[in-house]
Amino acid sequence: MFQAFTNKVVTGIISLSMVLFSSYKGNQAKFENLMLDNSVNGVVIEASLTDAFENDFEDVFKSGSSVRVFFELKIYQDKTELYSDLFSHMVLYDPQTNLFTLELEEQDLTLTELTYKRMINQLAHISCDVSEILPSSITVKITSFLPKMRLESVDQEYDMMILWNMKKPVIKREFNL
Repeated sequence: MFQAFTNKVVTGIISLSMVLFSSYKGNQAKFENLMLDNSVNGVVIEASLTDAFENDFEDVFKSGSSVRVFFELKIYQDKTELYSDLFSHMVLYDPQTNLFTLELEEQDLTLTELTYKRMINQLAHISCDVSEILPSSITVKITSFLPKMRLESVDQEYDMMILWNMKKPVIKREFNL
């Protein structure tokens, strides 16, 4: 029964968004605060998504379906790729306990959050340890995207990027180590 409710909520939000796409006000997701901390064991790269999970996202997260947000990290020197990693953050809401479970793949960490606001803060923040030996000058690029979501009850797949106006947030910055 709960799965049927989940599918109806998500289907309704996405269908309405698609029908009204020209006037739909999706989120203008973007990255901020790309930072690099150089240590003896490598570097830690951090960034945060902002304006990404407003509007219809609370209903989508509370639908009970697991929702993933993907991140791609690339490190370059000049035009040569030195490092690449694809990881995700996954959210699952339990309506019985009113708790969000959040899996942060790049940190190998699972958190339980009570409030939507705290969950969003954790979901939007990435922190990657890169143990590779890196040259003194690098460019870091991070991209995020939402996957397609299959709803079994209507046997349809929806592109969740509609909630970000079909635009992947990207940040790119040069660092001197």
